[in-house]
Amino acid sequence: MIIYILLFTYKHVKKQYVTIIGYVFSVVPLLVVLYFESPLLKYENIDYSITFYHPTEVLNDTNISILAVGTMKLNESEQVNLDNQIILNQVEITNIERYLSNNRGLFFDYFGGNSFRESLINVEHLIGRKTKSIEQMAIKQNVNGDSAGLAMTLSSMIELDLVSNNIPIAITGSIDIEGNVKAVGAVSEKVQIAVMDGFKYLIVPTANYDEAKETLEKLNEKLSIIPVKSVTEAKIAIEEINYQ
Repeated sequence: MIIYILLFTYKHVKKQYVTIIGYVFSVVPLLVVLYFESPLLKYENIDYSITFYHPTEVLNDTNISILAVGTMKLNESEQVNLDNQIILNQVEITNIERYLSNNRGLFFDYFGGNSFRESLINVEHLIGRKTKSIEQMAIKQNVNGDSAGLAMTLSSMIELDLVSNNIPIAITGSIDIEGNVKAVGAVSEKVQIAVMDGFKYLIVPTANYDEAKETLEKLNEKLSIIPVKSVTEAKIAIEEINYQ
């Protein structure tokens, strides 16, 4: 169908003696449609989304740790090679998810910007300067997402003696330029990592609290999960943890 439309368009353009620019403008929308519809060609494939363990990382020796997970897409015919890392979750990708993922990818790649870089900018704006924690994250390669924003902010505050912390705390959460804490993904897996790495406290966005609590109940483990809506609430939570 696409080929037929292209041929028809070409003949029409040729007959009307329209410039090649007009032809290009008529072809580009069809190519965009083809890109959006291409996932349907894989409707018989069985793919899996795999989430695997990444060791927690302490920011600049502040006892604030980032919970990060690795993700990858795997075809049923491929072998998993994760260098002995633990698989936290494996979910079959449905055709609808494959289709939507392709379309979301096009939008965010070209129009959505880089959420990790935006997170660095938000943290620096809130703190008012660059800190070692920000620089530590800025030099990392192949880092995606903005879930380290809250951890970077709190770690930076500890560096600047705006809050004191002597207890290991795991943290996940995105922040906006006003200091509000936003929801993040893979919360269930991050709860698993916090338990595996022996943390007693985990700070999460309020929007993710129910999911985190439900996961912890399934694991039947001890972990204090603290929901926060803002950087200020997170700062107060750290002070309360240290004065208990």
